[in-house]
Amino acid sequence: MSKSDTHQIIDAIGVDALTEIGLSERNIRHAKSSGQFAAQWYERIKFLCDEQGIECPLSSFSFKPIDKNIGSDHEEFKRAAQ
Repeated sequence: MSKSDTHQIIDAIGVDALTEIGLSERNIRHAKSSGQFAAQWYERIKFLCDEQGIECPLSSFSFKPIDKNIGSDHEEFKRAAQ
């Protein structure tokens, strides 16, 4: 992709559709400038992306990274977090 995933999502879905699900124009401008949507919008934006067949990578959202030193000691969990 030549543009950031976030820009591609905004362009493909459109500002009108994003405001219809509750994002303000300020939220959208912030996503454009930072390259990420707020994590709280993931479910709604993912739904719109799925409807239109658009990729919706988690990296386009401001989720906190997993601290690999905290959590399960299970080896499978550790491999998944890498």
